[in-house]
Amino acid sequence: MGNVQKLAGLRRWRPRRLAFAATALLAGCATATRDAAVIQAMHAAEADGRRSNVLFRLTAGDSATTSALSDRAGLWNMDTGQRLGPPGGLSLSRTARAEGWRHDALLPSGRYFLRLLTPDPRDAAPADLTFTVPDPAPPVLYIGSFRLDCPAQAACRVSPVAADQSDAARALVAAEAPSVPPPATRLAQPYPAPLAATGLPRPVAPEI
Repeated sequence: MGNVQKLAGLRRWRPRRLAFAATALLAGCATATRDAAVIQAMHAAEADGRRSNVLFRLTAGDSATTSALSDRAGLWNMDTGQRLGPPGGLSLSRTARAEGWRHDALLPSGRYFLRLLTPDPRDAAPADLTFTVPDPAPPVLYIGSFRLDCPAQAACRVSPVAADQSDAARALVAAEAPSVPPPATRLAQPYPAPLAATGLPRPVAPEI
């Protein structure tokens, strides 16, 4: 009787194992397909010379933060006014994404406006930035790394000041797409630009 019950249990478990294995296989295939598409996009940019894969990174300030972005985050082409959707929707691999790397594929040369927001509902002040994809466009353009901080009793925020982790960006591309040239670096800048950086005189009260 015990053997019969054990056999029945195995029969019930076998379809579950098969379903789990099939799901895992499909997930692996989906990841591999996405990764292949990303690398193909990098090769397309290399051959094109007019479009870049724009790479950036979100780094957590403490263990409580994540590298997620709010649905209100966005990317716009400043030359056309077109919104391009959520920024950094692609990543080379699951490992790269876990380390905070994000990128947008095949952006034409031009000026862009990038808004970064955390999913924290208290985050009312976005990190607004601008960057430029040069002409000719490099296959991969690194625009900086941005720190997420979640201080106690305060909203999580993204710093608008880009840190330069060019070495890490080059190592990432070399590891995951070895045949693609190293990324060029042009750090994104806060928007609006600090007055001191514009070279314009400080505003003064008019004399009457």
